[in-house]
Amino acid sequence: MAEWHVPPQGRFDGTQNEREFREQGPLVSIGREPPQNSTDNPLSGSTSPVLLRISKRTLPSSPELLGYFPDKWIGHVTAPDNSRLVSYTTDYRTDSLKDLLEDQVEVLLVEDYNATGLVGDVTQMQPKRNGSRGYDKATEENTFFWFLRATGATRVTVTRGGSWGLGKLAFPIASSIRTFFVVTSRESSADRYLAGQTVLDNHMRFSQWYQPMMYYAQDDLQEGRAWNAHDWLPISDEGEIDSFCSVFGVDRPLEKSGTSVVVPLPRRGLNLEDIAICMVSNYCVPILSGQLALQFVDEDETLWDVNSENIRELIDEGC
Repeated sequence: MAEWHVPPQGRFDGTQNEREFREQGPLVSIGREPPQNSTDNPLSGSTSPVLLRISKRTLPSSPELLGYFPDKWIGHVTAPDNSRLVSYTTDYRTDSLKDLLEDQVEVLLVEDYNATGLVGDVTQMQPKRNGSRGYDKATEENTFFWFLRATGATRVTVTRGGSWGLGKLAFPIASSIRTFFVVTSRESSADRYLAGQTVLDNHMRFSQWYQPMMYYAQDDLQEGRAWNAHDWLPISDEGEIDSFCSVFGVDRPLEKSGTSVVVPLPRRGLNLEDIAICMVSNYCVPILSGQLALQFVDEDETLWDVNSENIRELIDEGC
């Protein structure tokens, strides 16, 4: 079974913080980071472009959906110390996060296909050195570690995910409740994992201080390291992952390698048209060269594509 973990205390984070992401805003962040992460990790041997699909939908509330947002989690998100970061009160014009979730939940889905998924040892907690400088090959290639275990810790590489430890901040910043979920299916190891994170501030609840990170993960921590709640394990149970995908409309069966990110209660202003313009503006060359294709799906399931065959026409038409 899975639950939210709220650690009172070390993990491997760098000195960079989220200021630059807050300053450039959620639209620029979500328009720049996901295409970079996806195109850095194409499926080996494929001649097709990486496909990045962006969808928006509104989900009716249900007991199954509310199970991912329990009262314990709500209490931490709504702690006074986090008020400068969470924005659901202004974005959704309500003072009650609980009432909002019990009504309906808007979600932004960011899903890539023809990509590797988040590869590497999912239990790795710290990078391993290659001598006195740099990281060993397994650490460099462990995109699961860089995306879900670290924040602001940059690895110097031009391929296999770039600076994922920093780029993943685009997702919580895009959420008015600073939360995102990830389902990744890995062709190289034929497995699939689910995890979630909430990135808050140092905050107090019931007279105890907590660090910013919360994790949606297995209810048991890594063996022998239960003192550190940062040692969470991703959910690997197929039934639990299938249930999550069904509730949130995620298209990530085991046979479709790649990564799906769910951003609940996205920030106002993150409409598909603006996201499309931002992504095309930043990634016109990879699209033209056939490395990347974009797909956008709105609330009524209307779908439009941007790819190497139609991008010139779309630009000429001012779309």
